[in-house]
Amino acid sequence: MAAAGIPLERPVVAEKVLGAMLLTGAIRQLCQECQERLAAGRATAEEIGLPTWVAYFDLFGEVIQELSGLFSLKKAAGQPGQPVRNAFAPYTNTLAKAVQAAEDYLLSDLTFREGWDTQRHTLLDRPKVVARAFPVGLVVETLCANGHDMSTPVVDVFRWLAESNFGYWEGFSIQPDADCLGLLLRLFPYSPQKESHHDLLQRPLRWLAANILPSGEIPVFFQQGLDGITPETIVWGNNCVAVEVNALLGLIAYDWEQYQLIIEKSALNLFSRLVRDGLSPLSHYPPPYGLWGVFNLMAQLSAQPISPALQHQIEQAGHRLRQQMAQVAQAWPVTAQNAAFCALACLGSAAEPLFDRQWITRLLKSQRYDGGWDDEALYPTAARGGQAQWYSSRTVTTAFCYHALQTYQRHTGV
Repeated sequence: MAAAGIPLERPVVAEKVLGAMLLTGAIRQLCQECQERLAAGRATAEEIGLPTWVAYFDLFGEVIQELSGLFSLKKAAGQPGQPVRNAFAPYTNTLAKAVQAAEDYLLSDLTFREGWDTQRHTLLDRPKVVARAFPVGLVVETLCANGHDMSTPVVDVFRWLAESNFGYWEGFSIQPDADCLGLLLRLFPYSPQKESHHDLLQRPLRWLAANILPSGEIPVFFQQGLDGITPETIVWGNNCVAVEVNALLGLIAYDWEQYQLIIEKSALNLFSRLVRDGLSPLSHYPPPYGLWGVFNLMAQLSAQPISPALQHQIEQAGHRLRQQMAQVAQAWPVTAQNAAFCALACLGSAAEPLFDRQWITRLLKSQRYDGGWDDEALYPTAARGGQAQWYSSRTVTTAFCYHALQTYQRHTGV
């Protein structure tokens, strides 16, 4: 890597390492060292009378010889090409297959049960408390955005959240929150029961209006005017840029004209804080997720007839956020979910010059054999002893990875 000029302090994809080994002659040197060690082992096996091991060393020597020839940049003079074992499968474009496998995985169980947040003896020592609506809703949202008819799951999400007074947990009362409301508002365009769901949303929308701070900042949890709701516990973390963004994206999707004044005031305050503080506070999501939401919000607001003052703040924040995007891309580990969020943040946004094809490569190479991806931390949830830990789910992580691959495929036409 040093000979090829590849920096050692940053993660490197396998293709670059393989190319460096080939171009610097490292593979030839490694194969020569292997042959020397095999020869020494074969001599020892002959000396102590182990014919099976002698044959093994001979066979392995042939494999090393073939490997050396396979990676040679030129053929030996006067030697015709010889057929070799099919030691390596030929490269094929796996993007379409990866998308199809992920889609099949997500659609194989429309209850998305693996993604339910199930707590046992954690919340006031209740034997079992479940949250279905929010994690399922995140999966359903990505499937709807990619053209799937999710009418039944959408209805389920609306029903579950209404039954829990728009709080995260079922059968366990906490404050209703802007994140759950934002999810419902973003799902509203896909609802098959728009009239009844419109009526259902009026209650939490009143709470939203009653809890927005005079500055326009949207808190995570609603505490004012809750119509007699008595939370069993108070949840920490009432300030989060990503949750504000999710709520604003929901209001834009639900009814821009009716909520334009609220959206503009809150967005103006949000982007002024982003200019000053960057992506902070971010108490409920990791930075790659937050950046995806902010760049998405910037694009959606810029497509609306917004005020010059808000447009100016968006432009000012864009410069700061692109710097932060570059820092996150370099500093955060390139896991599948982080790669998905970084790709989604850049594709089709003001951060597109920062897009790195390595993120798509990471997604393709880390996909499991069943079409999904391993679960990765997304947002805080409960744990024993009153502590918090990170919620993670293979289904939810897979939904984001699938969405990133689909977005990349549409954006590039690959």
